[in-house]
Amino acid sequence: MWKIGMPNLGHTMEQGTLEGAREERVQLDPLTRLHGRHRYTAAVASRRPDLARMESTTDIRLERPVAATEVVVTTVTAAGSP
Repeated sequence: MWKIGMPNLGHTMEQGTLEGAREERVQLDPLTRLHGRHRYTAAVASRRPDLARMESTTDIRLERPVAATEVVVTTVTAAGSP
């Protein structure tokens, strides 16, 4: 699923955003399940495109009857400031 946000669709768009998400569940074997969630966001302002920003988060959970392991990774990329 992707969501595009543009508050002002005229000639002077203030900020554009793009958001996306994906979720998946996989049965690896009769006792093990994998659950993954991925979220993405990007934003750029028309007045300051040099300050564009992108963020992504991935959450992976491995579930077994006696325990579960979860790993969450977030990355943020931002263009340099003046």
